Amino acid sequence: MSAPLQGFLVDAPVVLIVRAAFPAVVWRGEGQELLRRAINQLPHPGVVLSLAGIAGVDDLSWTNVLGVDVHGTPHMGLFPDVSRINHAYKGISPGEEISISYIGWGEAYRSRPRRSRSPCSSPAAMDASDIQWDRTAATRRALAEDDLVSNQVAVLAQQLVRLLETGDLALKPGGQLGAIGVCLQGVGHITSAGRHANLALENCIEYAGVEHEGLWAIRAFLEELKMRTMQTG
Repeated sequence: MSAPLQGFLVDAPVVLIVRAAFPAVVWRGEGQELLRRAINQLPHPGVVLSLAGIAGVDDLSWTNVLGVDVHGTPHMGLFPDVSRINHAYKGISPGEEISISYIGWGEAYRSRPRRSRSPCSSPAAMDASDIQWDRTAATRRALAEDDLVSNQVAVLAQQLVRLLETGDLALKPGGQLGAIGVCLQGVGHITSAGRHANLALENCIEYAGVEHEGLWAIRAFLEELKMRTMQTG
């Protein structure tokens, strides 16, 4: 029996400042003041400021800030929880660089170690992980078949939801749930399609943010379902 995958940390970046508004060359004092003003406009500025060390906000800009694109506009942001873990692990000096690896969701374990520098070399652990991903991918492919009848779609949809739940893959199943919704709509299960699409929307917003590029497609699909319900009502 495969061990369930478990997410231990979900962290979203807080946006500090539009990067284009930050001059390429700026006096240190002016740069600190600009960062302070940006931080103080955050919902919880103390959480971010607590990451600053002896060099003040310079510590934030040198050891925590990363680039974040919002609607194609570059911003400066940071991951507060990840940064706090890094600082707790060891002292980070101004100018020191931190590397954080982000693992693509839905990727087989055997294709990850080289890129993520994973220390795991246990064949049993890798097999258990990959079996879960393979089952999920196979069920998703089966749902994409064009000649499915209503009962087949319903059964496959239940199987996919079960795989997401038993494998503790609920961190980011927005795309999977959205696909289920589209398939259910295709065979006339409008109410169930709407339920899965709404779950996909909630999941994408929670884990990918309101700027996620896939949200427009889910919202458009929900609007289409609404129109179909009104026409048949």
